Amino acid sequence: MIACWLKWKKLFLGAVDKFIPTRIVKDKNCPTWIEGEVRHFIRKKYDALRKFQQDRSDIRKQNLRELSQKVKYLIRAKHREYLKKTEGSFKDNPKLFWIYHKAILHHHGKSTSKITHNGKTVTTPAGKAELFNSYLSSVFRPPFKTPRSRLQSVG
Repeated sequence: MIACWLKWKKLFLGAVDKFIPTRIVKDKNCPTWIEGEVRHFIRKKYDALRKFQQDRSDIRKQNLRELSQKVKYLIRAKHREYLKKTEGSFKDNPKLFWIYHKAILHHHGKSTSKITHNGKTVTTPAGKAELFNSYLSSVFRPPFKTPRSRLQSVG
């Protein structure tokens, strides 16, 4: 009976591995630039914190401080690296910018926010879109220069 069960289980799990696709689910509460290396050191830091709370020795305190500093600097470096990548690929892949925007602003509540550009303040979604559009068009397009002959004929 056990041999039959083990054989069926082996065949079933083999079929599952072969024919059912798997997908890695990302943590939605974590910014995109925090990857495996950073997570590894964060786990080590919390492990060191737990050990320090059990035995408050100077060696464990020093280890906890070193790991905390390493995590802080690693997160900063990964964030800068992610921003450079996002900035460099903005024209080719604007989705990276919006992922970053969502990662930064998802912690804020649904409160009405104000956006100000060139002295104009708006709170409605349509107004925000217009201001954002005017800002991006002023940053990513050269200023429009009208030929002199056209200006004289208009006036």
